[in-house]
Amino acid sequence: MSDIAPGKYVAVITDYGVSASKAGDPMITVQFSFDNGKSLFWNGSLKEKAQEITLKALLRMGLRDEERLADLADGLDSKLLDTTKQLEIDVGMDTYEGKTKPRINWVNDLGGGKFRNAMDKNNFKVKIAGLNLKTTIKALKFEMGLSDTSQIENIPF
Repeated sequence: MSDIAPGKYVAVITDYGVSASKAGDPMITVQFSFDNGKSLFWNGSLKEKAQEITLKALLRMGLRDEERLADLADGLDSKLLDTTKQLEIDVGMDTYEGKTKPRINWVNDLGGGKFRNAMDKNNFKVKIAGLNLKTTIKALKFEMGLSDTSQIENIPF
């Protein structure tokens, strides 16, 4: 098991290239270095469902010329990705075939992974109005042995 804990890290690209998935589908592979010399690989799929996420990540990585995408196979020599740009990587844990290891879930601009699609208070209030959260919170507090559930009555849902 790795000593890399889940969390957000500031990282830079140290290498990149192309690879194939187990099914033989093309993937973009990028190595990120962070936190005093630690490194992890990110793989971006070009399959339909993941394609947009992968392309957005590449743009955040400074993709310089979409006409030369195949040149990513040349790695650092292609100069297609910005190896000086600091990015935020979101690391989680992934279990595959009984082995758990750290995995890069997202690549964002610094500070870019915060409050996407933020909702204002009034819109949030309307959206949660029919969810019966007071009753659910009371039941959870009771289940968890937390004290005084009467204060829940005053929550303005």
